[in-house]
Amino acid sequence: MVPLNVRVSVWFRLLLLQAGWSYRRMQTVGWLLAARPIVRWKHQAGEARVLDQLVVHFNTHSLLAPLLIGAALREVVDGNDPELAKGHLVRWMGTFGALGDMVYWQAMMWNLSWLAVVAWLLGGAGGVAVLAAAWILIEISIRILLFELGFRNPARIAEWTRRLAPPSIRRRFNTLGTYGMAFAAGAAFALGQPGASGPWLDVAATFGAIAAVPIAVRTRFRSIVFILPVTAAILAGLLV
Repeated sequence: MVPLNVRVSVWFRLLLLQAGWSYRRMQTVGWLLAARPIVRWKHQAGEARVLDQLVVHFNTHSLLAPLLIGAALREVVDGNDPELAKGHLVRWMGTFGALGDMVYWQAMMWNLSWLAVVAWLLGGAGGVAVLAAAWILIEISIRILLFELGFRNPARIAEWTRRLAPPSIRRRFNTLGTYGMAFAAGAAFALGQPGASGPWLDVAATFGAIAAVPIAVRTRFRSIVFILPVTAAILAGLLV
């Protein structure tokens, strides 16, 4: 059983995975940095030799990388061939890189954006700071959880790939983010001019922004979500 202090050291180093990124080695330095506490604990006499054997060209999405790193380090703990550890990284890094980009940037980004607008409307800068702190804690927890999942059962990586891959998951996140962004942006413009347009025109501006969401959801021009609230607010002002 790997001691808790060693695992905590790995958890912390996972947060620095992207900090060691370079064009030549990508995330190789971050991978070796995360692996070092377990390698030192398992192979005290031959730490440098084992780390040299674990050098591999590695690059994937930093949020999902802990799952692969956990699986690779399990091979190290079990004393298996280093090639097995590197195999987990090389085999899955492309798949998880694509999945991470789709889930994180194309789905979660939209929802974080409209949540930030709502946080600002409710609590100003303090509300945004609270949201940012909450997300940092959530992301740290996700990385720790994924590492533990990979470390406890490397054979289930394929199963987790299937769970993350269905387009329906990303589509639901995208739809929620698009609706949320349109509503939050429309509400922000409406609340920003209460004296000029009156309550009913504020409501019209807000729901006018929401009206074009089905168009945005079904087309590639998702920027319309940002354009429409501005247009609705301008029209509300012209009607005063």
